[in-house]
Amino acid sequence: MGSLKELVSIQQPFAWLKMRKQDLDRDASGPAIFLSMVALILSGLAAAAYFMFKSEPQIQATTETVARENYCANTSDDQETLLQTLSDLKAAMGDEWSSFCQDRLDSILYETAVVKATAGRFNTSFMRLCQIPQRPESDYFRDAEFLFNIWTENRNTSGEPQEIKPLLTSFFQTYKNPFENCPAAQGILSEVR
Repeated sequence: MGSLKELVSIQQPFAWLKMRKQDLDRDASGPAIFLSMVALILSGLAAAAYFMFKSEPQIQATTETVARENYCANTSDDQETLLQTLSDLKAAMGDEWSSFCQDRLDSILYETAVVKATAGRFNTSFMRLCQIPQRPESDYFRDAEFLFNIWTENRNTSGEPQEIKPLLTSFFQTYKNPFENCPAAQGILSEVR
């Protein structure tokens, strides 16, 4: 009897193993494996698509921003073309326009305004200086204010006398909303209007 008991106790673990194998064979039938594989593949594709489409716009936006910043750093010899291109870029970028690009545009506006004034084209010079926005960190805005101030005293940039104040008066009589549209001239408008 002792040996039969031993035989039954030895066979019990194997019986359990045999039954477990049958359960596994039944659960791992064809349709169940197929559906599991399809779910695994779809999950993998969804994860890949998520990361691919999620990172693409960020990379593209970063690349576009760097390209725009590089263009703003351009030091073209043709200031007029660069001024037009930066103005167009500002209009296209809207809220994404950076302070670096604005500084570059302000510098081109100021430099070309001085060149135009030297050539006697004061109306163009006045318009360009009016386009420089008031910003606390902008040296170009303060320089534009300075130019308007010396021009009201009928002096040119070299300090020599020149009849500029009548040109300012004429310009601001026809300029649309000078108090709003020409921040650099706000300090002199009461004198020339």
